[in-house]
Amino acid sequence: MFSIMQNLKNKKKIEEIKEFIEIGFTRPSLYKRSVWRKAERIMEFLRKEFPSEIKAVKRSDIKYVMVGEGFPFDRYAQAYYKHQPDLQVADILPDMQEFADAYGMALNDGATVELFFQKNNEYQNK
Repeated sequence: MFSIMQNLKNKKKIEEIKEFIEIGFTRPSLYKRSVWRKAERIMEFLRKEFPSEIKAVKRSDIKYVMVGEGFPFDRYAQAYYKHQPDLQVADILPDMQEFADAYGMALNDGATVELFFQKNNEYQNK
């Protein structure tokens, strides 16, 4: 059951990343600063990962542009998801709480946290 829930969460997270990628190709002034900063982190990673496809634009309303045809947002989202450079406790706390509830463990127990990361690593290495 954990792997099915995890798979659904992964898809949801990838969809969220795709939304931030779309935001990254628009004007920053249209969004709250916190939303734009997250989109900007993702876009900076993608710009470095795909230098021939994504360019930063100086002195423009739009900060990032795509070079070439199509919109491979799925590929970009997958690349960022696998990298996850800005994984923070706030990002994984809901997953950890759900994991602790499913196993009947206390979230503030070190064994719960250790088991969570162990199971998460096992799932990702499959």
